Amino acid sequence: FNHSSKNVFFSGIVVSFLTLIVGLVIYLITIAFVSSANFTPIFFLLPVVILIHFIFLIGIGWILAALAVYFRDLKELISIILLIGMFITPILYLENSIPAAFKIPILLNPMTHLINMYRDVIFYGSINHPWSFLIFGILSLILFLIGFKFFQKIKPFFANVL
Repeated sequence: FNHSSKNVFFSGIVVSFLTLIVGLVIYLITIAFVSSANFTPIFFLLPVVILIHFIFLIGIGWILAALAVYFRDLKELISIILLIGMFITPILYLENSIPAAFKIPILLNPMTHLINMYRDVIFYGSINHPWSFLIFGILSLILFLIGFKFFQKIKPFFANVL
């Protein structure tokens, strides 16, 4: 994993976040003109939510990048996991519409907490899910540190596999 491949790794994540930020700006401008949106001070937590999201993805990226060297079919497995994850992430439905039998799997899904953070800051204008901020923030830091350590530990063996 040389210097140029590190740049490709980080640039992919940065480009994704630029897309996210452009989409958010367009959305917020549209909301400001179409409705009588009232942005509360909580809205200024949006950069913090984006930073926590970024740290989470860097950690996951390091882990997956290291594993992908050894497991060539990891891409297909990730596709299946993401497909299942879409159904257990409350994006198109709210938490109060979830049947009791499905609440625990949905609350164990880290993306639920990320979605809650974005909703609280952008839509609700208040922190309705303080546990989501705490859980996802801590999880992001842990994954960042684990991902970095794991990647550094496995990196010397990449040449043997490649």
